[in-house]
Amino acid sequence: LLVTVGDDQREPFSPAHQPAIAVFHGPEVPMLAKYADPQLAPWLQDMGRGYWMDAAHVAPGAPGFAQALIHGLVDRGFDVAAIDRLEDPARAAFGHAFGFIVKRLFRQRQLPVVPVLLNTYYPPNVPSAARCHALGLAIAEAVAAMPGELRVAVVASGGLSHFVVDEALDRQVLQALERGDARTLRSLPREALNSGSSEILNWVAAAGALAALPLRWSAYEPLYRTPAGTGVGAAFALWGPA
Repeated sequence: LLVTVGDDQREPFSPAHQPAIAVFHGPEVPMLAKYADPQLAPWLQDMGRGYWMDAAHVAPGAPGFAQALIHGLVDRGFDVAAIDRLEDPARAAFGHAFGFIVKRLFRQRQLPVVPVLLNTYYPPNVPSAARCHALGLAIAEAVAAMPGELRVAVVASGGLSHFVVDEALDRQVLQALERGDARTLRSLPREALNSGSSEILNWVAAAGALAALPLRWSAYEPLYRTPAGTGVGAAFALWGPA
């Protein structure tokens, strides 16, 4: 099964209720069909297909595992929000942080998915880099303590710097991941993690969860869209036994 650490962008949540950390433990993980309208511009429809948000797609959940993960995190000092359903998936459901992984990385294989949602975008309750790294460590401990044999993948979903590319920040993060440098990851300043760059917190949490494994491979491309430096720092990385 797949534990995906991603962020909310006003998709399942709203300002009426915005948890800092949440775990979904429902039997089905519904995607928001935000780009299903055939009247949308063709490029938006293409983007929606890549995000798995072009229709009311549903991925299988893993309720038993997710509930055990919630218990394990609470026992380790994380008072996470627990969600078992979304009342109206046509209006509020999971976004591209989760759909992209299923569609593009896992080619729509029916793997059970456990979404872990971080509020990286919306003050005042954005967790710090140190808290996100500690959450990852707690995820690893909670999974290791579960009985039976499990195959669990942990994925960080999100870009590095955007919507202005900051190559120095991106390379600092990637070098810290390669070295297993938890101190650097935990000390990333809040002021560097604004807007889309806040998604780096998803990577920091996953790095904590995968701290016992070496980083086997990574690739980075600073994708500039304009001469002003707008764009996205795009990276992929793979942790696992040598």
